[in-house]
Amino acid sequence: MPDNLKEMNFLDHLEELRWRLVKSLASILVFSIAAYFFSDQILAFVTRPIDEVFFMAPTAAFAVRIKVSLFAGFVIALPIILYQAWQFVVPGLYAQEAHLVVPVVILTTLFFLIGASFCFFVVLPVGIKFLVGFGTEKMKPLIAVGRYISFVSWMTLAFGIVFELPIVTFFLGRVGVISSGMLRKWRRYALVGILIVAAAVKRGITPVRIEVRGSEVPTETDQFAKALGVSGRSKLYNNKPPGPFIFGGEDTYTDVLDLPFEDCASAVKTNPRLFLWHSWLDDLLHRYADNNDGHTTVARETKEQLASDGFWTFIDRMRKGRRLVITGDHGYAVSQFFYTEKGDDAVKLLKQHFGAKRCTQEKSDNKWPQRHLPPLAIRHDGWLVVTGQRKWKVQGGFPNLCHRGLTLLEAAVPFIELPPV
Repeated sequence: MPDNLKEMNFLDHLEELRWRLVKSLASILVFSIAAYFFSDQILAFVTRPIDEVFFMAPTAAFAVRIKVSLFAGFVIALPIILYQAWQFVVPGLYAQEAHLVVPVVILTTLFFLIGASFCFFVVLPVGIKFLVGFGTEKMKPLIAVGRYISFVSWMTLAFGIVFELPIVTFFLGRVGVISSGMLRKWRRYALVGILIVAAAVKRGITPVRIEVRGSEVPTETDQFAKALGVSGRSKLYNNKPPGPFIFGGEDTYTDVLDLPFEDCASAVKTNPRLFLWHSWLDDLLHRYADNNDGHTTVARETKEQLASDGFWTFIDRMRKGRRLVITGDHGYAVSQFFYTEKGDDAVKLLKQHFGAKRCTQEKSDNKWPQRHLPPLAIRHDGWLVVTGQRKWKVQGGFPNLCHRGLTLLEAAVPFIELPPV
């Protein structure tokens, strides 16, 4: 914390936040009023990528002038807004970090303007020409100026924010929230979703929906199966789901597959609804769980499989007359790079309750003590689940790839929807 700053209580922080917000909003208002006198020139500049625009209501032209003036005021006031934001954060920083405020404000403003300029001068002209090109002789564009200005404003703002990521990453790294090692670990798992989407687009398939969903906790196969209404994955083998299966019905076919993808197409039935559970990635991760270079091998083999013709033949067969959703039962983490727990008390508790696992069912005669902050584990539905990126020394060694705990990579799964053919 800088030496010349006094300690502040909660109400002091609220008062400080109030005044920072007032100054930021006042700067936007002042610059917006000034920008209004140049609204004609701003409108002419913003509408350069398109021939002409129209207003559809008597008040629309005036409302658009107000809108562009406010956006221009925000952009001009951006250095002041960023300075006020950083000044609010300064009391929580060390002296060497507080000295970064001015250069960070300058660079943040510069990066935002670079991103906004890239959007306006490069992306928008090409994008608008492409989108308008879908018109026909009978379907001509009649673009409302209000909607056009909103479209340009949001696109420009989005690109400006995205270009701030280097500054945000740098700052989070300086204060210890993230590290280069953490980003390297996340990269490999982000590639799985990217590879599926990229391979789909390459084959002319446009995904309908791409999301990241949370898995069941604990993050293990049986827990996911129970959420579907079955006691285990094997209950879905060869179209034998029990009554409680939530996707069940007379027209639903279920199966569990472990064949190579090129041999799976013949297993896809003609039923209107299918639920197929393939164990390929789960088997692959368990196979290399104790390998020192397991994460690299898994990443390489995953890339090869998801880009293979066999995989996409299987996908196209399932999409025939049906929408297809690709998801997973749980994620995995590279525990090889986890922090090794050092405290004797913590290590003893973790070994006593978990062994080399990251979740266990809590026993009535061996309750978990609530005496650690941040918590080493949490209770959930009769289970104890390890939190955070931590491992501990156990006989035989801790696995290098793991799941069942509560970290981002263990609990996050892709959700990708592809259209029917």
